[in-house]
Amino acid sequence: MHLSQDGQPVYGLVKTVLQSSAGTALKWLLGLLVVIRLATRALRSWRRRRLARANFCEPITRVPQRDPILGIDILQAELEKVERQTYLESFRERYDRYGRTWAYKTLNKLTINTIEPENIEYVLKTGYHCFDLGQNRMDVIEPSIEAGLLTLNGATWHNARTMTQPGFNRKIMHRVPFETYFQNFIRHIPEDVTTPVDLAPLFGRFTLDSSWDLIFGKAIDALGFPTGSQQAVEVEDALSCILARTYDCMTRGHMAVWWPRKGHRDGLKKMHDMIDREISDALNRNASSSTEDPQCMIDLFTSAQAQEKFNSEHSGGTETLKRMIRVQLSHIVLAGRDTTAILLSNLFLELSKNPRVWQKLVDEVAPLEGQIPIVSKLGSFQYLRHCINEALRLYPPAPLNNRRATKDVVLPRGGGPQGDSPILVREGDEVTFHLHTLNRREEYFGPDVDEFVPERWEHINPDWSFVPFSAGRRTCIGRQFALDEASYVTVRLLQTFEEVNQHGNKPWVEELRILASNSNGTVVTMKRKAII
Repeated sequence: MHLSQDGQPVYGLVKTVLQSSAGTALKWLLGLLVVIRLATRALRSWRRRRLARANFCEPITRVPQRDPILGIDILQAELEKVERQTYLESFRERYDRYGRTWAYKTLNKLTINTIEPENIEYVLKTGYHCFDLGQNRMDVIEPSIEAGLLTLNGATWHNARTMTQPGFNRKIMHRVPFETYFQNFIRHIPEDVTTPVDLAPLFGRFTLDSSWDLIFGKAIDALGFPTGSQQAVEVEDALSCILARTYDCMTRGHMAVWWPRKGHRDGLKKMHDMIDREISDALNRNASSSTEDPQCMIDLFTSAQAQEKFNSEHSGGTETLKRMIRVQLSHIVLAGRDTTAILLSNLFLELSKNPRVWQKLVDEVAPLEGQIPIVSKLGSFQYLRHCINEALRLYPPAPLNNRRATKDVVLPRGGGPQGDSPILVREGDEVTFHLHTLNRREEYFGPDVDEFVPERWEHINPDWSFVPFSAGRRTCIGRQFALDEASYVTVRLLQTFEEVNQHGNKPWVEELRILASNSNGTVVTMKRKAII
């Protein structure tokens, strides 16, 4: 063995040299990474400045913040507004103070708030490819329900949309027996004209029955008298748990895991088990059928052709197919019940306060002479559609919407002292538009924006200033079914009852979960027409 002068083995000296070289190399590597990082940031900043200059962008108004990085003061104030049930009006006040487009930063993320129709059109249509739903919606919804139609982006969303779109064709929608569920509905309305009834939960059960029929081709009997079926109760409980859990995730973020909702998992499992049974039955029933005459949505998803197509494109067999169908149908059940029920509740709240409008609607449907309306002809009742639009304007069920920029883009308005210059939106920034405030802009809807005036729709065409069902490629897939459903119920109630009057005179007070409903419900008294 060869020794060094100090008696250490040669390999020890070599090891020391190598260690020294490795340390130096590591330092060089770390230094290089820092340089690359700084150069990348500098290049990105230069490109953003060039993009802003090329499009004549000006700075956006920023809300004053005590905490300009995490925005804890902003988050705390917004949570307090939600709890006080003044969240929507607080944003209206901020738009009055800061202009039609402004921004703040929370959790080191910039949120751009806007009520400019041009910006909304760009986000939802013109520049659609530059935005996605962002992580927020997934963080809020997916702890309660798996990723599906309401939360997916890109190719996976396109596949889910392509899969579910045929289920909303008119032939299938018009098979839903609205009249059967309407007759069940009116059994819950007292015969005594002085006895009040809250229509809001009844509308929820009506829409659950009809949407369940659209999807599965059978009743769930949510409007059973005097109480709904056990199956319907379990589905309603599951949907309520999902919305409550979603609210927790919306207000507490990732900390929501420390506040588990009692019964959430059990309720969700019961609903999934019910849907799985329906899927299994449909797969067996349709194993050799075609899609030439589907009776309901699930027939399309489980036909022999659909099964063959799925097996040719995916691995995993029947269980994977069942899971995929169940996820998408769960999203449709969730979206299909509350939005239309909220619309009907708000519409009848206003009708109960406006006998003039009620009588005008009665006169419009009078030519039916009490006959059951044909669903495909409901669009001919123009004043009814104006009333529905006015209810959606005053009380949009989804009062805000948002998208995340997936690349640096330019919005057409919001910069400069007057807010009429373009603004730069950086990759990762979030754009939120508030329909509750947008729908009250006088330049689009007139000076009486806080009043229920259906006649305004005789002479306005608001276009991108009125998007209650969203717009662009992600416009609500069930829009027409919701309008048919709301129109049918309204026409039949007009034919059945002589008058409807508000009971208690309680105002509309927001109850904000994902959707915005009236915490005071729709408590009314109703007088039936005399049977001749």
